[in-house]
Amino acid sequence: TAAQDFVRAALKAYADAVANPDDAIALAVKRINDNGNKNFLSPVGEAYRWKTELKIVADNTPKGTATGLIITKLLQDQVDDYTAAGVFATKPSITGTYDDTIVKGVVNSAGAVVWPAK
Repeated sequence: TAAQDFVRAALKAYADAVANPDDAIALAVKRINDNGNKNFLSPVGEAYRWKTELKIVADNTPKGTATGLIITKLLQDQVDDYTAAGVFATKPSITGTYDDTIVKGVVNSAGAVVWPAK
């Protein structure tokens, strides 16, 4: 489906960025500058942000879990923390807030993107 193809493309782009972060940063900065850089973002700042966020994803994705899947326990932990911090007056339920069937349909059990046969 189109949604699955979009997810495949996004996961492929993410894998390429992980493999070549300097290229991803250069492309992001070029696009930012081409669009006027209204927030005055710098290449050094974007490199720091990009590498920090890549590390956060890598450090918090359980081994054997595909990038992009919602990990129910981690989502619930985050909602619990936000509730304890007063962000939510009452703890919201996460039931029905996401549907990861599309991501599950485009990655195998090892987390690799599965490309349809031609």
